Order: sequence, then C-alpha cells, then structure tokens
Amino acid sequence: MGNRKLVETNEIKPEQKRSTLTRIISAVVIIAVALPCTFLGDYFFFAFILIVGFLGCYEVSKCVSSKYKILLTICAVILVAVIACWPIFGKLFSSNPIYEGNVYRIYINYDSIYLSVIACILIALIGMFIVICDTDFSVKDACVWFLLLILVGLAVESILYLRYFPQYETYIIGENAFEESYFNVYDSLISSTLVLYVFLADYLTDAGAYFVGMLFGKNKLNVRISPKKTWEGFIGGIVVSFVISFLFAYILAVCDYPVCSVLDASHWYLILILSFIIPLFATLGDFIFSSVKRTYEIKDFSHIIPGHGGVLDRIDSLCVTLVVAALFICIASAIMTGSFGSIFG
Repeated sequence: MGNRKLVETNEIKPEQKRSTLTRIISAVVIIAVALPCTFLGDYFFFAFILIVGFLGCYEVSKCVSSKYKILLTICAVILVAVIACWPIFGKLFSSNPIYEGNVYRIYINYDSIYLSVIACILIALIGMFIVICDTDFSVKDACVWFLLLILVGLAVESILYLRYFPQYETYIIGENAFEESYFNVYDSLISSTLVLYVFLADYLTDAGAYFVGMLFGKNKLNVRISPKKTWEGFIGGIVVSFVISFLFAYILAVCDYPVCSVLDASHWYLILILSFIIPLFATLGDFIFSSVKRTYEIKDFSHIIPGHGGVLDRIDSLCVTLVVAALFICIASAIMTGSFGSIFG
C-alpha cells in the first residue's frame, strides 16, 4: 500500500475555472440556437449555416489583411456562397430540375459533394490581383486566404450534404419518394442524426482533450503551434470521442434508426472507422487554424463568442471533420450503390 503511486492531477487555477464556466455558458447558448435550426432543416438550417459561413469569411479576411478586409470579405462571401450552393445551381438550371410537386426543397440537391472550379479560380485571381496592386498584401496572405476560403466553402457544403442526404435518400430515391408531410418526426429529428453524430464526435474530441489535458496533461504535443496541448489531452480526446460517438451511431443503427443508410447495423465496421478517424482529423483541423493564428500573431480570429473567440475558433476542427465525414459517406454510398459517377459530381 505504501509503495502504490497515485495518479497526479494538475492544480486547477481560479482563472481556469472562470474561463471554463464562460466557455460552458457560451456553448449552451450556441446549442440552444443551433439545435432547433438543425432539427427543422430545410431553409432554416440552410440560412443558419450560411450565416455562420459568412462570419467565417469575415474572420479569414480580417486575419490576412486589415486594410482590405471589407473588399476581401465581400468577395469571400460571394465565392463561398457559390461553392456551398453549387449543387443547387447545377440542378436548378439543368434541363430537368427536380421539384416535389409545386414545392422546392433544399435537400433535393445534396446527393453528392461538388467543388466549383470557377469559384476556386476566381478566389485565386482576386488574391493575386491584390498582391500585384499592393506590396502590403503578400503572396503568403493570398495563399492563406485562398486555402482557408476553400476549406470554409467545402465545410459549409459538407454540412449541408450531411444534413440533407438522409432526406434525399428517403424522398428522392427511396420508397417514400415525394410522399413527405413536412415537419414530421423524420424531418425534424431522425434525418438530423447524421450531422449530430459528426458534431458529437468533433466536439467531444475538443472537450475530452481540454478536460483530460487540464487534469493530467504533462507532455506537450506541439509547442510551436499549440503550446497548451498535451499528448495526454490528445489521447484522452480521441478515446472520449471514439467511444461515445461510436455508441451513439451504433445504438441508433441497432434500434433500426441508422444515421444514414451506409452506417446501419450490418455495416458497423464503417461506424467504427468513421468514429476513429473523425477525432484524428479534428485535431488536424485545430492545428491548421492554430498555425494560421501563430503566423499572424493573433490569439483569436475575433471575439464574437465569449470564452471561445471567433466563429473559426469554435469550428476550426469542424471545418476539416465535416469535409472528411462527407467524403467518407459519399464514397461509401457510391461503392454500395455502384454509382461512382456521382462522386464529386
């Protein structure tokens, strides 16, 4: 008994307690706003996500240039909107646009992931044009602006795909095609479990890493980019996220309410794989945005959310995990259905 070593925990300082309380209160407010929009789906979710994406555009532009932040923000908003809404443009102006009777639903467009080459070229050209016209705006600034906008745009499109794809499967290609009654249990809850699953896996990674690192963190993970992160927090975040998110999706699948058709009980191994890779890419996303902040010597992208900083400070890891999860679902669905032509449009 006398030789047994107890696990040492770190001393939690008063300022850490206050910061944690502020973060929790802000998180509760965010959830109170985001969840109803997620459950309602369709235009409600679409408008909410575009607003979040546009705030991200402002923060990206403000980060790379205070002189041109208004001009860059306007261009960024337009171009990210084009990337996020490209599936809508493609089907709306096609020779055979899909309508549900006389009603146009957002979800009928999001059957795959599309990337607008036109928007990518325009983003690059605008950035390089400013580089040519002003020596204060460097090639580095243009590259950071370009890469972050592509990531934000794809993240917005991916979250729309993850929210709407279960409805697309049910009402467009399933047995219940064009037989919906709007604001029913399926639309309001069941079809939103896929995006909630990704949210859960991503934010549990951050929460698990934060609390495990605060209590047990000793060994630094990457001092150059994120000096507060530890290996203990990194491992703790992965374990917490993996276990809870896997159980969430697997239990729903066993109860015959899979988060989507490819993540049903018979394909439990896909749930296992996705639940494991999401926290890994969540950490990568966190490091990507942290490296940008280190490059521009800023602590937060903005101060919109108390205790969290800006929108991008809150969704940095989510930007990457949304894209990865959407691609995973898209490719798995294409393999199972044999519709490989639908991948990337």
